[in-house]
Amino acid sequence: MNNYIQITFTNLQPEQADMLIAQLSEAGFDGFEEGENLLKAFIPENDYNKFLLKELTYKYRLQYAEQVIPEQNWNALWESNFQPVVVDDFVGVRACFHEPISVLNTRLA
Repeated sequence: MNNYIQITFTNLQPEQADMLIAQLSEAGFDGFEEGENLLKAFIPENDYNKFLLKELTYKYRLQYAEQVIPEQNWNALWESNFQPVVVDDFVGVRACFHEPISVLNTRLA
């Protein structure tokens, strides 16, 4: 694992976002997050070519911001935000790292 670079493009038209995703995918970007007039693109720091990005943004007159995203275990982060779910006091769904759910009623068939 290594750091990622997040590039955030602002003030985009929908067709610009589609064009950027296609061109940035070819340049090694492997994750994208779209918002209203916004596109975030992610690339491993080792694969990042700042010169290529500057050419692309100059050509299409795009504004962007660059941010380094530190290395982390994304799966562990996702799991830490997972909360147990109880369905009709009948069944509980939890991850192995959560405490057992003891509030469920026992039902006899």
